[in-house]
Amino acid sequence: MRILVRGAAVVPMGGIEEVRHGVDLMIEDGAIIAMGPGLASTPTPGRVVDGRDRLLIPGLINAHVHSHNNYYRGWFDSVPLDLCVLDIWTVGSPPEAARLTPRQVYARARLGCAEMLRTGTTTAIDDVNLFPALTEEHVEAVMRAYDDSGMRAVVSAHVFDVPYHRTVPFVADLLPRALQDTIERAAPPDAGRIIEVVRACAKRWQGSGRRVRFGVGPSGPQRCSDVLLQTVARVADEHDLPVYIHVLEARTQAAMGRLAYGKTLIERLRDLGVLSDRVTLGHTVWLTPRDVELIAGAGAMTCHLPVSNLKLGSGIAPVPRLLEAGVPVALGTDGVMSNDGLNMFETMKLAALLHKVRTPAPERWLGARDALRMATAGGARSARLSNVGTIAVGAKADLVMLDLRRAGFAPRNDLLRQAVYADAGASVDMVMVDGRIVVEGGRCTTVDEAAVAAEVSEDAAAFHARNAAARRLTAKIAPYFRQMYDRSWRVDVGTNAFGPEI
Repeated sequence: MRILVRGAAVVPMGGIEEVRHGVDLMIEDGAIIAMGPGLASTPTPGRVVDGRDRLLIPGLINAHVHSHNNYYRGWFDSVPLDLCVLDIWTVGSPPEAARLTPRQVYARARLGCAEMLRTGTTTAIDDVNLFPALTEEHVEAVMRAYDDSGMRAVVSAHVFDVPYHRTVPFVADLLPRALQDTIERAAPPDAGRIIEVVRACAKRWQGSGRRVRFGVGPSGPQRCSDVLLQTVARVADEHDLPVYIHVLEARTQAAMGRLAYGKTLIERLRDLGVLSDRVTLGHTVWLTPRDVELIAGAGAMTCHLPVSNLKLGSGIAPVPRLLEAGVPVALGTDGVMSNDGLNMFETMKLAALLHKVRTPAPERWLGARDALRMATAGGARSARLSNVGTIAVGAKADLVMLDLRRAGFAPRNDLLRQAVYADAGASVDMVMVDGRIVVEGGRCTTVDEAAVAAEVSEDAAAFHARNAAARRLTAKIAPYFRQMYDRSWRVDVGTNAFGPEI
């Protein structure tokens, strides 16, 4: 359908961040085919959208989310990452207790789609952990959830083959033998099977023209064997897949690199030949100055997750230093386990504020324009998309329309700053993806949010009940992980994510 938007204020981005007023856009076949004041309305559009008192921004790109976290909203508070992961680790549960059906995986992902669309996210990079049911059928269920919602997405299979208790320092020495024996009886993920599934999915969904594409997510340098990391990197090269890796999110990971490998985890990735321009590194909180140089030299990029990093007490990533080194940076919410929401407006505001307290030099502070650029162009780079993240002729019509009659825009001083700092997404009125209206009047038109919320709530309750024994086991293990966490702070890791920026 041909859509004409009349008389909107527009933030084009793509290096042009100043608001343009009274702009018309003609949209057809999923793209913007004309843009400017007073566009002719011939041939007659199928729909005319009144853009007066509206601000158009590019669709936001959530470059790091985990739909598998959608059972854990409100689950944690004032708990560091390692103890959160321990609590949801289903060690001790039989595989059938932790395994979900494709339908459950589909519903769980759709719940996140509804929230993201309603708050202006048009593209998501979902690094989804399907263990112990990493199958082509389960991956397809997640991809179908995004496709049915109308979103643009990269569904990244989150893979690992090192059991969790071996990915953190000191635990082998701290755990009593009986607990170690219990944990060791759990079958670890099979690297061969993982690679087989990744190859099958890569072949099935390869091609850059898809709205929902496949990617791969080696969980972290300490969570994957050399063989898994290097093989996944080769598969990504063969099929032109984006790669997403968690790295140096927490102090314990920085300590693990030093103690287990005698180097930083970035150096480990470099030495294995895994760093490349197709890689996005998530979190990157505990980077050394040399790590920043290695990332820049490899052409890799990072994704900043300020809400998650603060909620988990992980620290503050050196984003200004990364940008100064020429490293592209995207923004993401992370999963609801460590954020409780998937609102990219909240993420943008915090990203624009947080780094002002790391240096007294205001010229190095980030601002609203930096945050919006990371949430659009930065995310597009991470998803390996060349025609989203901007409003221009020829670009995909992934658009968010904000209602300027809301209080956050009164008075109308600097609309871009107010969109980032003052609104929190409350004024999202209409959202388009690929030229299709998926939110109208602030309501998602492609997902029945209430129905899917009820379904997921029921599924989650049953899942948690089935895995109650696993949580009782991890409660016994938790004091030893807390000792590990405390001891990690005594390891010199060459940087400080709680102090002034490097």
